[in-house]
Amino acid sequence: MANSSYRMDYMAHMPHRPDAVMCQRAFRRSEGLPLRQLFSHHGLLSSHCLVSQYDESYGRQASSSLPTLHSWSSFKLARVPERSDHPIQGPPTNFGLAASWRARMEQQRALVPTLSEYRASYPLHPNSAFCYSHHVSMLKRFSSSQLPANLSNEDLALKH
Repeated sequence: MANSSYRMDYMAHMPHRPDAVMCQRAFRRSEGLPLRQLFSHHGLLSSHCLVSQYDESYGRQASSSLPTLHSWSSFKLARVPERSDHPIQGPPTNFGLAASWRARMEQQRALVPTLSEYRASYPLHPNSAFCYSHHVSMLKRFSSSQLPANLSNEDLALKH
């Protein structure tokens, strides 16, 4: 093991054990913000702000009107944040793509019959009617002619 300047200059005291409380506090500090603070936006629950940006801008599920003009906040001495800083509230949309795709597929299934004429007249055969391979090929590493120690053929000397 290589010696560092830290290990050479500061020798560890053998009976000393690390302080558990200090380690826990350092761990909590290094963890960062808890999830409820990170995902709660302006004091709102995270489950109320799950309308996606895609649905808001392209899906037009929130509103189809123009965004409101920015107003001046005399308390912050700045303009009021944009709409993206205050997300719209509603149930989670999950982009709305899965539901629209399912609805489109249901409409297509209603128009097109599920079975063609050929498929409807084709009888299903039992699995026993099909041919199966009776011989199973074994991998080389499972072969009994290979020694497990070096995986070489023990009969190599006899073949020469």
